[in-house]
Amino acid sequence: MNTLYVGANGIVTAINPSNGEEDWRTRLGGGGFFSSKAWSEVALIESGDVLYVDCNGHIFCLDKTLGNILWENDLPGMGVNDMCLSASGQVSKTRRTPG
Repeated sequence: MNTLYVGANGIVTAINPSNGEEDWRTRLGGGGFFSSKAWSEVALIESGDVLYVDCNGHIFCLDKTLGNILWENDLPGMGVNDMCLSASGQVSKTRRTPG
């Protein structure tokens, strides 16, 4: 494994699994009721040179090398509840639990 990608609290980070050091960190935006909460869940899928990420009812595409946001889609009318992503046969699902 070259990189470990972690998504939590509205942030995605890339960790070097050899030494545990952080290579980059990206804070995700997004709207809706959950955008101001510290517990904003993140679902992510790695596909080729990018990460597809859900946060607060928005989908983001991140460059895996630097963590730059390449594009964002706010998925109008879909709300901010449970999100399931699938790419290249992989599935990632979040379940939001207000706390």
